[in-house]
Amino acid sequence: MGNVYDSEIDLLLDVVRVMPSTSEWSRSWSRTDSIPNETTAGENFADKWNQDARLPEAFYTWHGDVSRRLQEMLDDTGLDVLGKNLSESFGEAVAGRILGRYTQRLSSARDSGRLAVLPTLGLRRGLPA
Repeated sequence: MGNVYDSEIDLLLDVVRVMPSTSEWSRSWSRTDSIPNETTAGENFADKWNQDARLPEAFYTWHGDVSRRLQEMLDDTGLDVLGKNLSESFGEAVAGRILGRYTQRLSSARDSGRLAVLPTLGLRRGLPA
């Protein structure tokens, strides 16, 4: 059985977390980076990393930054803070679409009676009627 996620951001963070483990490292006289394409034999997504040492460094810098930002989004409280972090990370257009979908789902849940406020738990979506 696969993982269960509380939100899309939780899922995305899990995908980002495992990214470094998808690369295979060959060690001979020098380190060789390899991220094989499972659908095309012999293709290496990291072939340019072996020609320019700045590229893997840039990936790991980006990876650390996106991991930190996604974790911050999971820890956010309030749509205003989440919207600000989404805008800074992905741009205003993407943030607007994400927040629009989120508020649409909340409205739909409220209209169908699947949204409730529970003592000590707060606002919850998807509760049985």
